[in-house]
Amino acid sequence: MNNWSVQEVWNKELVLARERTLKPRTHMWASDLGKNYYERYLKMTAIEPDFPYNERTLRKFEAGNLFERIVGFVLMSSGLLKHDNKWYQIPEDSKTLAISVKPDFIAGGKPDWSRVKEDLKKNMLFELMPNLERIAKKLVENLSEKYPNGLNDLVYEIKSINSMVFWSKKDYLKEAYPHHRLQAFAEMRATGLPEARLLYISKDDLTVAEFSLFLNDSKLIKSFEEDTQKMTEFIRTNTEPPKPDFVVFDKHRKLRYQKDKKKKVIQGCYVPNWQVFWSNYITRMTGITGDTQKKVSERWQGSLLKEISLKNQTLKEANDAKKI
Repeated sequence: MNNWSVQEVWNKELVLARERTLKPRTHMWASDLGKNYYERYLKMTAIEPDFPYNERTLRKFEAGNLFERIVGFVLMSSGLLKHDNKWYQIPEDSKTLAISVKPDFIAGGKPDWSRVKEDLKKNMLFELMPNLERIAKKLVENLSEKYPNGLNDLVYEIKSINSMVFWSKKDYLKEAYPHHRLQAFAEMRATGLPEARLLYISKDDLTVAEFSLFLNDSKLIKSFEEDTQKMTEFIRTNTEPPKPDFVVFDKHRKLRYQKDKKKKVIQGCYVPNWQVFWSNYITRMTGITGDTQKKVSERWQGSLLKEISLKNQTLKEANDAKKI
């Protein structure tokens, strides 16, 4: 018997999510909106990162692409997929640089429901993925009954996250990632569609959570304009932005402590800035060196323990001083 296996080829060829070659550019990526200006400036001016993405990180990117493809397959099989990763451009103007936009999917339209139902019976891929067949058939059954004359077109942006993050943030997932909201808003602005959906997938259990965003949302409009205009000013004036704050206040994180043998909880506390922790420009930001990005991140986080403890201590004292 031949001693053949999948492992070698799989592990060698799966890393498809290669890093973009850095070149100076005067346009923004929609996926960078809402992130810290300092790192965006370095990328836009083609400064090489302190650490390239390692193979495991690239595999995580590819895993995210795989989950995106699963959603796309369901949309396509259901007759709802109109555009798949189509490029758009928000043109430059006097206040803002051009923004390159690529929504994951545009879905909706007026499917021929009878034809879609027949095609679902013939799709050979469902023999390998019967679970997706069940979802697609139920989706068609549900939507064809509710919307026989067609559906509004929607922007769909797919984000996969691990289950611990998904469930820990389930009560505020829509607000947890402001940069996702701005990316989806840019996609609405570029396509002219009035509504977008952020669809989060829990990687470990495939639970999804879907949230609507709207083009006429005044808070989103304000955030988008402030973000893009400020980034534009940095680039047009060749001004390096300030580095991001290392310690930030997280209104969703709970601070638990004990006082007079009583357990207490404060809603909101100070934490390390995750955008610094995960940045592959972390040495340039913090001045801390090391062999790997992970080691530098851990050393940097350790260096903040005293500052964070002092800041959170003030929160505890203020909480204890409240009259009950």
